[in-house]
Order: sequence, then structure tokens, then C-alpha cells
Amino acid sequence: MRTRSDPECHDACVKVLIDQLRLYKLPDSEVVVEALVDNLAKLKAIEAADLIQQVFENVESDELRTGSWPAVQVKLGLQSESDFSPEELKSTPLPQIMAIRESLERLPELQDSPKMQEGFGQKQPPLNFSSPQISKPKSAGFGLSQPRPKKNKPRRK
Repeated sequence: MRTRSDPECHDACVKVLIDQLRLYKLPDSEVVVEALVDNLAKLKAIEAADLIQQVFENVESDELRTGSWPAVQVKLGLQSESDFSPEELKSTPLPQIMAIRESLERLPELQDSPKMQEGFGQKQPPLNFSSPQISKPKSAGFGLSQPRPKKNKPRRK
């Protein structure tokens, strides 16, 4: 990033990101919070460390995007990887993601269950996507049911 070589630009960017992070503590703004935290970490904004720690403590966010709090401390340059165990540096997905993973892991055993097997193996009729034939309605007294013959107009000379 260019901001690393220009301290004034770096400081201005960090200030804006910190101000925005203070505003976004709403439960429905996790994506914005994660983006702000990630950008502050990339800018090595150590002055935002306390605020970022508060975010990790108070806002549910997807660590797959931001990394864990120990991983962010390493990105900020406050700690080194050797200060943490590999488990601490590992990102923890949101509970909803964990539930989906567990469901996917259980899928093979569910497919083998007798209830699921009832639906498998039965021949289903093919789907018919042909369009229905639409016939023209007969005239209901307005106009002719047969097309009018064309009148021959004399040619102009």
C-alpha cells in the first residue's frame, strides 16, 4: 500500500477507519466491522489495538475474514507468532458456519437412513416442458369467423 510510504496519508486513513469502527457496533454490521478491522491490521495501526480488542470481545464477527484476535495482534506487529499456540492463531468460524459444516458431515449417514432410501430408487415420471396447444376462439358474433377476401384495387397509372 502506498500509505506506508506517506505517514500523513497513513495517519489520515487510520483515523477515518478508527472513526468508522467506533460507529459500527451494531449487530447487523459484522461485514463492515470485519473489513475495518482487517484494513486497520493491514495498515499496522497499533493505535487501534484497544478498539479492535473491544470489537473481538463484543461483536460477533467471522474470524475467517479477520483472523483471530491473536492473529490480528501478529498482523499489527504487537506480538509474534511464537507468542501464541497454533490453536490460538487459528480462525474460528461463526456458529452458523459450524452448524452447516456439521450438517454436511452428517449427510452421508442421513442418505443411508431407511426414510431417505424410500424416496431413492423410485422411478419418477419425466418432466414435461412442452407448451400446451392454444386454439383460437371462435367468433362470438363480432366480425366474421372466416377471413375476409382481399379486394383487388385498380392500379393507378
